[in-house]
Amino acid sequence: MKSFEDVKARFIVGQEIEVVNHVLSKASGRWLVTNVCGSGYWFRRLPARANETNCWFAFPKTAAKCKIDGPDRVTFRDGDSGIDWVTIDFGPVTP
Repeated sequence: MKSFEDVKARFIVGQEIEVVNHVLSKASGRWLVTNVCGSGYWFRRLPARANETNCWFAFPKTAAKCKIDGPDRVTFRDGDSGIDWVTIDFGPVTP
């Protein structure tokens, strides 16, 4: 991934991602992307927990809040404080 648009394109319905939540550690773990739109994505925890619904995460409004950490990893940051919110590992792309 080289651009913010590349990052957004990596979110695919049905894809499993590994997330480290730097603000709320109990929200870290394996997630399943359940829906994607231009402004964000819906996800649910894996394995699914009883009575747990899908959650929403909005993409940052600017590319400055997105730090590309490598070809398969990105960190979304708070633009004002510079604090890392979440790091997402997509895993390698398989042909």
